[in-house]
Amino acid sequence: SVELVGVEGTYKTVPQVPGDLRSFLTFQVLYNDVAFPIVYALLRSETQETYSSLLTVIHNILPLRLNRISFVTDYERAFINAIREVFLNSQLVCCWFHYTKKS
Repeated sequence: SVELVGVEGTYKTVPQVPGDLRSFLTFQVLYNDVAFPIVYALLRSETQETYSSLLTVIHNILPLRLNRISFVTDYERAFINAIREVFLNSQLVCCWFHYTKKS
């Protein structure tokens, strides 16, 4: 079963058309020690509401064991709050790479 989900966002590789796209998110799961990309999302905003809507769709579609799932992500407050809102019993691990970039 999947127990770890990695989420990464970028602003540099967003398509220019349509012009209102702001970020590109990827979700990867670790299954049998192999990472698989499962979701690609182009977003128009980086608000907690936008992230919660996306996570709700993922929550409803994907068969993740919600009581044992951990998310690894950066330190974006809106996304962290959305994870806590949608995946109530999940663990949240902030990425060391992003931590060192903040310092």
